[in-house]
Amino acid sequence: MLRILRALLLLLPLTSYAAPPTTVAEATDQLVGLLLDGAAAEYRAARRIHTPDPASGVAYVFFALEGFGGGNNYAAYLALFTPEPLREKGATATVRYRLLGYAWVGGKLWRDVDFDRLTVDGQRITLQTKEYASDDGSCCPSIAATATYVLDTQLHEVTDAQAEAKPPAIASPPTHSPADHQ
Repeated sequence: MLRILRALLLLLPLTSYAAPPTTVAEATDQLVGLLLDGAAAEYRAARRIHTPDPASGVAYVFFALEGFGGGNNYAAYLALFTPEPLREKGATATVRYRLLGYAWVGGKLWRDVDFDRLTVDGQRITLQTKEYASDDGSCCPSIAATATYVLDTQLHEVTDAQAEAKPPAIASPPTHSPADHQ
């Protein structure tokens, strides 16, 4: 037992720390990596990044994952990332992108989501969708609809009545540095 403990302690310095993502694409890649099950893959051509309010820097990212469990299902996701300043290096400051929240927003036999269209009004995010009619094939939902999501403690769908309320605009939560925890 002592030999095993010593071997583990020798390997400890070899463990790596993932660098914070400095682009929205890197941040999305990290999230996708966490969501995959070994059989699934991202349909990379579907990924869309929107920044409806460049002043806030919040990025709204749609992505699709397919093949969970080796099947032919797919799932559509929406993730929100915000830039945060890191330490200054020389004359330029670097940023990292932090995940604010993500949600499963569509998928096979549930609804299709138009990754090219979204509306942000305060904290409400409205997606253009297509729902399935009873006689629709699994490829082709036909009923135009919308879905509204809100970011509070997490990103989640709200009903029409909940969407009527006027929540505050999306803002980044307070940031903490490693020094805060020492």
